[in-house]
Amino acid sequence: MRTLIVYHYRLGDVVRCLAIAKHFAGRGHDVTIECEPAFHGLFSMVDYARPCAPGIDRESFDRVLNLQIWPDRFDDFVQSGKTWWEYVTGLFPEGGSVDPQIQLNPPPIIVPHYISDSVICFPAGYSQTNPLPPLNVIGIGHVFANGRPVIAFGKKEHGLTELTSIEELCAYIRAAWNVVTINSAPTVLASALREKWIHIPDIPRDDFSHPGQLRVHRNLTQ
Repeated sequence: MRTLIVYHYRLGDVVRCLAIAKHFAGRGHDVTIECEPAFHGLFSMVDYARPCAPGIDRESFDRVLNLQIWPDRFDDFVQSGKTWWEYVTGLFPEGGSVDPQIQLNPPPIIVPHYISDSVICFPAGYSQTNPLPPLNVIGIGHVFANGRPVIAFGKKEHGLTELTSIEELCAYIRAAWNVVTINSAPTVLASALREKWIHIPDIPRDDFSHPGQLRVHRNLTQ
């Protein structure tokens, strides 16, 4: 069966859809995820789904799962009180049996040697309900660094050093001595690339939670 999963926007959300793709691939489906081309680098690290850009002819698929929240379902999502995962997996009958663990193969990128002895931080993003100042996030990185370098990455528009691709982002997350995340795409990627990392939670309904996170108080440096 050819199955199309539709989720165009937000890297962290598209990454989480990979767990849904893995579920269907494990049941013999040929899975494609329709998402923005900027996210297609993810698929160099999976062997159970392929990407396509919006605008594909959906008639060629046996089943189409349009799981997008924005824009048509956003108000319903907010009013539901559900987490992202609860809401999205509630949109199709098999949702309750999907394992949320994301699986990524090692990214095909070699990182600078010093990254393995550094703490890397991702102090800014788009998904925080209650954002922290980036310097506070970096300060928490120093608390756990034990004298190691702390390096901050993110979007240029946030005044941070931007990695060149999703593959490079994943390679740095996997290789670093430790990683500090907020509720943004890097914490979702870390769940597929690391056993443990440091996470500064947002409000519970909106925050991505995973057993591998060492969840620390947002005022740790104060």
